[in-house]
Parts: sequence; C-alpha cells; structure tokens
Amino acid sequence: MFGRDLISDVKSELSGHLEEVVLGLMMTPQEYDAAAVYNAIKGLGTDESTLIEILCTRSNEEIIALKKQYKSAYGKDVERRCIGYF
Repeated sequence: MFGRDLISDVKSELSGHLEEVVLGLMMTPQEYDAAAVYNAIKGLGTDESTLIEILCTRSNEEIIALKKQYKSAYGKDVERRCIGYF
C-alpha cells in the first residue's frame, strides 16, 4: 500500500528480543524453525539447546516441513548441516 517492506521497517525500528519476537510472528512455523536451526549452527559454536528443543519436540510431519523449508531458504540439507553436532 505504501511501497515499503514491513520486515525491513520492523528491523529498522526494533532491536533485541522484541525484534526477534515480532519477526518470528511474521513467519510460518516452518520458516521460524528453519531460521532458528540455521542461526543455531552458523558461525563458531553451536546453540545445542535450540537444536534439541526444535528437533525433539516436533512431530514427524513438522520435521519434514522444516527440512523442506531449510532446503528452500538456505539451499542446503539440514541433516548434512547438523552432522557432527550430536
């Protein structure tokens, strides 16, 4: 309507945990989980608690959807990326 991107506006106006919550609410559950897994394993160190929380509390259908979303968003297989973390 105004020719602006809502996500960019949120990122420029908010920060910290509030930004994370608002951006998370703008995603589908699969997008959120894929982003959380990506952020948990990127760079040095691993956020193992995030990986365990997501991978151990989701149903088989949710894990399948997460795998598809991760591949679509990041171009990599989430299983291959997680090898060695467990």
